[in-house]
Amino acid sequence: MKTLFVFFAAALLTSYSGFGAKDKYALYEDILKINDDSVKCARLILLAEKVADSLYDYSFSLMTFEKANSILSKHRYPVLELDLYYKWGFVNYHKGNYDRADKLYLKALESKVLDSKQNLKANILNMAAVNLQELTVFKRALEYYNEALEIYTRLKDDNAKAAVYVNMANIFALSGNLKESDAFFDRAGKIFIKLDKMERYATLLGNKSYIKWKLGYPDSGKVLLIRSFEIASKYPGNMTGKIEHLFNLGIMYGELRNWDSCFYFLERGKKISDSLSLFGSLDGSYYYSLGYCHQLKGDLKEGIRNYKKAINLKTGISNFRLLHDNISALYFRLKQFDSALIYKNISFSIADSIYKSELQEHINFEDKRIELIEKDYENRIRSAEQEQHLENLKKRNYLLIVAVILLIAFVLLFILYFRQYKLKEKKEHLESELNFLKAQMNPHFLFNSINNIYVLLDENKEKASEILLKFSDLLRYQLYECNVSFISLNKELNFLENFIEFEKLRYSNKIQVIYEFENPPSADLMIAPLLLQPFIENAFKHTPKTKNHQASIRIKTYFSGDNFTLEVINSVDGKKPSSLPGGIGLENVKRRLRLLYNNKHQLRISTEESTFTTTLSIKLTK
Repeated sequence: MKTLFVFFAAALLTSYSGFGAKDKYALYEDILKINDDSVKCARLILLAEKVADSLYDYSFSLMTFEKANSILSKHRYPVLELDLYYKWGFVNYHKGNYDRADKLYLKALESKVLDSKQNLKANILNMAAVNLQELTVFKRALEYYNEALEIYTRLKDDNAKAAVYVNMANIFALSGNLKESDAFFDRAGKIFIKLDKMERYATLLGNKSYIKWKLGYPDSGKVLLIRSFEIASKYPGNMTGKIEHLFNLGIMYGELRNWDSCFYFLERGKKISDSLSLFGSLDGSYYYSLGYCHQLKGDLKEGIRNYKKAINLKTGISNFRLLHDNISALYFRLKQFDSALIYKNISFSIADSIYKSELQEHINFEDKRIELIEKDYENRIRSAEQEQHLENLKKRNYLLIVAVILLIAFVLLFILYFRQYKLKEKKEHLESELNFLKAQMNPHFLFNSINNIYVLLDENKEKASEILLKFSDLLRYQLYECNVSFISLNKELNFLENFIEFEKLRYSNKIQVIYEFENPPSADLMIAPLLLQPFIENAFKHTPKTKNHQASIRIKTYFSGDNFTLEVINSVDGKKPSSLPGGIGLENVKRRLRLLYNNKHQLRISTEESTFTTTLSIKLTK
């Protein structure tokens, strides 16, 4: 029967080649007249696949899959069910129905037919993982990729292994693990060179250039991107890769603030895409790139407009949560806080879907465990009935024992699930509070700085312009580098140096500032972002600036074993009582210290006649 299906499928695929948009309805009606349900389902599946591939009519294709599924629900054709589920899932993925696609891929992977079709199983795992990337369920996607890699390795399919390495590199890039992403791109690149797959290698170099850029090697990124474009240009058929390279070049020049070249390459890629009618798959990527470049340039409204176009198109976008976060940030900079909150809430809902998906995995696992217990129970009952020599009393006692065991197991499962739920709820609460505290830091610094620059505009425009440039560098760090829980201590210390220079400019050297930062003993030391700046800001704010008083600030960092220490000493007016102000900045940082470094930090504040000293010691980890 399986051989017959394969032969029939090949013949049918040949007969459908070249059919037009109007033919699909006639073919659909003809198929429904077939009496044999297995043949009818096979033809419906092939028709749905062909309509999706040739005509891109996903709505008709999904309707046809639904019809095939309704017929299969009355029979048991394992081969056809497998064929239906993974092809149906693939069309849902292209339509943007990622949750639906995930459920269909799960059904396909449960098929026993895959035990004898390992290559097909690996392909489905790979497609399912790509779909999970759209849902940002990275943990399960990586599990699928690793399982697919094991199969491809056994089958010695290097080409497929390279494709999986590229997909895994993209996941690590999206989750912020850039070094791991770079390593997986290298693995894939070696295979592409070995197999002489230079078109795919060119695309890989384009992606790798962006990683190098984010890792802080812009020159290496530029060299890789140019090399990528040179290789891609030698292959006339790889137009999609060329267009993506042009978009990447535009973004690169945008990072360099070369706006003429930036928008030239973006528009050039768009024109080529339109001329080849590739807009269905590349327009989303174009508008995302255009929005990002306008955001870099400071054209906030244009950035929002193009980001929204990318969302509506749903093509070429790898991280919808980041896209909504970008729109929220731009609305916030425009002081349109209601709109910013709407898009931030959408971002949170996308994050929630990750939790819901993983929770569903847990529920499915528990359901399977209960199902196994019930099957075991049924087997025991049947075995007891076959043993005719057992007395009725023993049977009743045995059933009672089994019932008690099941009850205990159910209670234990319920307690376990409840405890896990409470732990997740507590973790989410703490993360939410930390994110709220971090979100308050940016507005606090933003409003203080803008107010001071506003005052300087009337007094000294040239100085105000210089301060504004410094301020933009500080703000860029807060917006783009601090969207993580922990950041490199080296980066945080560089930010503090820029902040001190910014404050010195703002106060026109009215304050004598001396600072010395000891180099960290390890480049891997991490710290919570924006944790130290409020103490230095407090010193500048409360140091007397009168002509009769010598204003001075001394800032020092040093290391003692695993402990990192920041010491800030500023002069005070001896006639006035000195105390730690209760502003929003320092209050937030004290709460963050309690949440992040509980029992791992010490904050000491001392007041003398003419000085105010703040000393913070933290035990840092790698």
